[in-house]
Amino acid sequence: MEQDATADRHLPLSWLPLAWVGFLFSQLVIGTIAAIGRGDPRGIVEGWGLFSDFTQFAIVLYVVGSCLGVGLLLLLVRGRGLGWKAVGMGGSWTWRGVGLGILGAVLASQLYVGVEALMGSLGVPMFWYESEGPVMSLSTPTDVGMVLSLGVLLGPVLEEILFRGYVLRALLQRGMRVANAVLLSALIFTSVHVFYGPGVLLFIFFWSLIPSYLFLSSGNLRSAILFHCLNNGFAFVVVPLVF
Repeated sequence: MEQDATADRHLPLSWLPLAWVGFLFSQLVIGTIAAIGRGDPRGIVEGWGLFSDFTQFAIVLYVVGSCLGVGLLLLLVRGRGLGWKAVGMGGSWTWRGVGLGILGAVLASQLYVGVEALMGSLGVPMFWYESEGPVMSLSTPTDVGMVLSLGVLLGPVLEEILFRGYVLRALLQRGMRVANAVLLSALIFTSVHVFYGPGVLLFIFFWSLIPSYLFLSSGNLRSAILFHCLNNGFAFVVVPLVF
C-alpha cells in the first residue's frame, strides 16, 4: 500500500503530450488562418495591422496555448492531491540562485554567438526564413508591452513549469539517470521550437541545459525562471531596440 501511495505522488509520463499544447495550438490557429485566407499566413496576419512582426503573433499564440497546457497540468496535479511544489514552484529566493540565474543569461548570450559562428562556418542557416531573425520588429509601445508581458515574463514561467518542473521531474521520478533525463527533456523542449531554424534548434538544445542545471541545483524553478526571463528580455526586447 505504501508503494502504491508513493506512486500516486509521482508525475506520470502519460501527461507528456501537455508539453506540446502551446506548439500545437499555435500551429492549428496559423494553419486555419492560411486555409481560410488561402495564402501565406505571414502576409495575412501582417495585413491586419495588429502586429508589427509575424513573430509577435506566433508568440501570443504559443503563450496562450502554453497557458492551456499549464492549466491542464495543474488540474491533473491537484487531482493527485499535490500542489505547486510538485512542479517546482516552491522554495525561496537566495542570492546564490539570483547570481546563477544572471550568470546563466550571460553564458546563453555567448552560447548563441558560438553556435552562430559554427553554423556560419558550416554554411547552415540559423533561421529557416531570413525575415524571422535574429531581430524582431518592435515599432510601437504596444509591441514592446506585449512582448514584455508575454514573451519575457509569462512565457518563461509557463515553459519552466512544463519542461523543467514537469517533464524533467517526471523523467527523474521514473528512475531515469540524471544525464539522460536532462538530455531527453532538452530534446522535447527543442522540438516545440522546430519552426525557428536549424541553427536556432542546436542553440536551444544546449541552451536548455542551463535551466535544467539551475532547477536541479536548487530543487525549484526560481533561478531557472529568472534566467529564462533575462534571456528572453535580451533576445526579444534589448536586441530589437538596440540593433
